[in-house]
Amino acid sequence: MATTSHKSGSAADFAVALARAASLGGRPAFAVNADGIIAAAANASGKIFGYDAADIVGRRFAGILAGGEAQVAELWARARAKGSVAAAAVKIISSEGNVADASLDAKPVTGDGEEILIATIQPERESPVGPPQEYLLANLPVGIIAVDREFRVTYWSQG
Repeated sequence: MATTSHKSGSAADFAVALARAASLGGRPAFAVNADGIIAAAANASGKIFGYDAADIVGRRFAGILAGGEAQVAELWARARAKGSVAAAAVKIISSEGNVADASLDAKPVTGDGEEILIATIQPERESPVGPPQEYLLANLPVGIIAVDREFRVTYWSQG
């Protein structure tokens, strides 16, 4: 079940419904108001880049994007002009301060008198090992599986 957090109020209730629906694809989803504040956040795992969903609501969206306020303004402008943003390359900042490449999709929606940007972010998965180690691991006679802290497979060699 997806974990969703939001501030109460009719506009926020609308935002949380949208964020919850957007997160059904397994990607962290955010409802961002026109001021750049995260009104709702949802993710199936309950964690969003190391943050608890409840802790990220009320924060500036620019706080998790390495591009900051300028990038949030650009995303809003592109989404309004084109009706959506697809596969925008962004860098996200985790709760530990690590920066990682990601892909962002966004769509502006209006409801209950408030414009909301619904954004989903898919972190890029990098191999946990470098090229020499990859060659060695790929040529071992046994299979190896590496997982991250949430037990998601990050590397797999068939052996």
